Amino acid sequence: MTNEDLVFEQLNPEACRTYFVGSPSTREAALVDPVLGATEEYLKFLEKGGWRLRYVIDTHTHADHLSGGRLLSERTSAEYAMHRKAGTKHASLRLSDGATLPLGGAVLEVIETPGHTKDSITLKLPGRLLTGDFLFIGGAGRTDLPGGDPGEHWESLARVIPTLDENTVIYPGHDYQGRKDSVLREEKRANVNLKPRGREEYVSWLSAMKRPTPEWMIATVRANNEGPLDPSLNFMPADAVSACMCEPAPALGIPEIEVEEVSKLLASGGESERLVLDVRQPDEYVGELGHVPGAVLIPLPELPARISEIEGYRDKLVIAICRSGSRSAKATAILKDAGFQDVLNMTGGTLAWRQKGFPVER
Repeated sequence: MTNEDLVFEQLNPEACRTYFVGSPSTREAALVDPVLGATEEYLKFLEKGGWRLRYVIDTHTHADHLSGGRLLSERTSAEYAMHRKAGTKHASLRLSDGATLPLGGAVLEVIETPGHTKDSITLKLPGRLLTGDFLFIGGAGRTDLPGGDPGEHWESLARVIPTLDENTVIYPGHDYQGRKDSVLREEKRANVNLKPRGREEYVSWLSAMKRPTPEWMIATVRANNEGPLDPSLNFMPADAVSACMCEPAPALGIPEIEVEEVSKLLASGGESERLVLDVRQPDEYVGELGHVPGAVLIPLPELPARISEIEGYRDKLVIAICRSGSRSAKATAILKDAGFQDVLNMTGGTLAWRQKGFPVER
């Protein structure tokens, strides 16, 4: 996306998004939410385009991946910018609400949007909003991670969203379904976090979905505060999927089925009349927990593009399964939206299945 004042690109192939903003007239650039492991790729991109990195910006202290902010700043002499409440020791620019970062003919405006974390910011450009984890496509970042607060998130939404043009294009910090952007008008219609609710109701809704913070995420936050410099460093275990780590569960009301009922159904036969759909990653499907016997594997990020593979079950029972019930809840919502008539999310996922001692395959 290019005009005479701005070059704008999303650089990462994975769910964690890094945004490049550049001024063609001055060749100055900014990187927003860089991933530590991709540092060399970013530097090659900048060199190839003849860009001088002026700013490296983290929209918040990340818990799901390590930031390349400090390393890029040291490699390029760029200013490292974060919110004034960020725990990092290495940010040279401390940002507050209303701060501006000039970039050639463009200006990045800082909006304080706490809730996902205490130090969350959103960056406003003409017609665009880089929301970090403040607002996703169809959801928002979890508020039960370190520094999160559902009440603060409600207040940020109530303060910021009404001030924005409905044609503003939203660029989130993550997306797990391959979507690049959205329009605020559509988010106000369909995003579960933007459903009209009072503060008390919103806090109760998010609090009901509170989950423990994995140790590896606590280690990631600690490392990001210290400023990691080793691109090979990674605290995320192989069986962890960030899709269930940063987003809250979908709206309440997702139809569910207990593991005991699933066990009875499987024992009763009639396999042709139902589909057990496992939406974890392939290594989880054959890993320590195994999978429910007969379950078909379609990882959640691939599901929208592979729905044609299960067309024959549109009018039959589909039971969605993941590790704990979060990703499968999202899969349930995706399939219901796609017109599948009878889709149920297995409560507690494969963890609950194993805890009950039911058999698995690998």
